Amino acid sequence: MPHPGPDQLALAALPGEPVEPDVAAHLATCANCRAEVASLRHAVDLARADSATESAPPPRVWHAITAELNGELTAPPHAPRARWRRRLVPVVAAATGLAAGLVIAVGAAAPPPAPVPLAQVTLVPLTTTDPRPSGTAIVTEADGVREIAVDVTEPAPAGPYLQAWLIDEDATRLYSLGTLTREPDGTHFRGTFRLPPNLSLTAFNTLDVSAEPFDGDPGHSGKSLLRSSTI
Repeated sequence: MPHPGPDQLALAALPGEPVEPDVAAHLATCANCRAEVASLRHAVDLARADSATESAPPPRVWHAITAELNGELTAPPHAPRARWRRRLVPVVAAATGLAAGLVIAVGAAAPPPAPVPLAQVTLVPLTTTDPRPSGTAIVTEADGVREIAVDVTEPAPAGPYLQAWLIDEDATRLYSLGTLTREPDGTHFRGTFRLPPNLSLTAFNTLDVSAEPFDGDPGHSGKSLLRSSTI
């Protein structure tokens, strides 16, 4: 049979209450449900521990239950045991439902999708000065979002900072990706850039890395250090 509902588990946790045959058979084979009933029974025992008579639990127990349930119960019951048990069932059931909801929520929280590689290119140096720069670029996609990660080694930095660009096949149109971050060793530069959804890597199919001066001009300096083959 399927797992018993919260009300059925709550009744099974109350001492002296009859347990439905199907529920009893399920508890005999399901360790998880037995553990849930044991936990609920422990809560019931705590609620009854300070009461040596047939009366309801002391007010402080019900105040604690009320606080846990955000005020669902507004006053401690003053009733015989049978009525107290009837009132306790929805309280225990509510606690069971809350715990089940938390388990479902945790189980349903799937990890973010891993990036899928779309392309990887080597960056070829355009300068003959030794030591020459080198680098790679990797295009990935995750959950519909594309990113390009650029990793450059420039042993003899040719400018204050390096800029990554996407250019078309004729090198007449450029799209600025952004500035590469200089690593603490001073010769490695890295950057990861999100690509706009409407940017075509068929049109802008080449990655270019340039050395840029601090001149306030956002355009390409014309001093390209590295360039990829077609992405």
